[in-house]
Amino acid sequence: MAIKKKKYVKNKKSEENVLNSNVKVQGKNNNSNKMISRILVAVVVLACLWEVFQTIGNQEVPQLKTNLVMKFDSGTKGAGPFVAWGAAEVGKDKIIIADSKNNRLVMFNRKGDFLKSWGSHGTNNKKENQFNEPSGMTSDDHGNAYVLDCWNSFIKGFNEKGDEIARISLGDKGFYGPRGVDFDGNSFVVADTGSHRIVFIDPKSNIVKIWGSLGSGDDHFNNPIAVTTDKKGHYYVADMDNHRVQYLDANGKKIKYIKFNDRVSAVAVDKEGRVYVGTDANKGEVEVFNSDGNALGTLVDMAGSGDTFRNIKFMTITSDDLLLMTSDDSVYLYQLPSVGIK
Repeated sequence: MAIKKKKYVKNKKSEENVLNSNVKVQGKNNNSNKMISRILVAVVVLACLWEVFQTIGNQEVPQLKTNLVMKFDSGTKGAGPFVAWGAAEVGKDKIIIADSKNNRLVMFNRKGDFLKSWGSHGTNNKKENQFNEPSGMTSDDHGNAYVLDCWNSFIKGFNEKGDEIARISLGDKGFYGPRGVDFDGNSFVVADTGSHRIVFIDPKSNIVKIWGSLGSGDDHFNNPIAVTTDKKGHYYVADMDNHRVQYLDANGKKIKYIKFNDRVSAVAVDKEGRVYVGTDANKGEVEVFNSDGNALGTLVDMAGSGDTFRNIKFMTITSDDLLLMTSDDSVYLYQLPSVGIK
């Protein structure tokens, strides 16, 4: 009996399904490979970035060594205990210190000798030599010194004999707890701390102009604690709780912000345009920047210690190019570093 052989008939649809399935699997594999490649590239890039950041973080900030010229403190014979806020030159060879705790002014000569003190706590503005937290200080070009009598709302001027020679009223002008003051040759520039603004006021007690309000952007301040000028139409504001120094033009517009990781307490600028900033960073230090706002380093004394630059309350540059600073019960005169001079 003959047996019929079965013929194998190709199933085109089955072949097509298998082929499509293989293509899909291959496509999925390709996509998976691409994804893995991308992940590997991303991991390599992140690793490189992390190494760069680690390198930057481990770089030491340059130490700018400088010499102590003179120190005034509560241990000086006759001076008595004081807590210094501002300080200023007066006459040719004297320094006045604002003792904010004891509401008085204390005068020393450049040799470190105590000369005199005057003032006591009081709020009767009709009487002389009464203060209510004297704070920031500045000088004019005639050898006179000025103190910001914070809660009595006055700027008071004195000659080298200690005589009061000027009284600029800040009353009824919206001031609240102003702490910083400078003189730009025409007006007194006040850091109105509690009202979060910078105010220009002339020697006759007239407001010339006002910059800013509370905030963190341009044209804003948050407890500005100090202000200074380079006498070239530029102003520098220690914008304390915005953790920055604002470098502003003559119209109060931003030139540059120098930003910090902590609060700033003081600012000064020398004739070379170098900016000195007292900060709360690293338990307190003084950082130095060039006129472009680039960091030059951190101040230390010649022994390599930064201790005397901690907790700085106030800074200014004297007429003979020394850095005058206050810190609690001590006042220092230091030479300026040579770095960054053009």
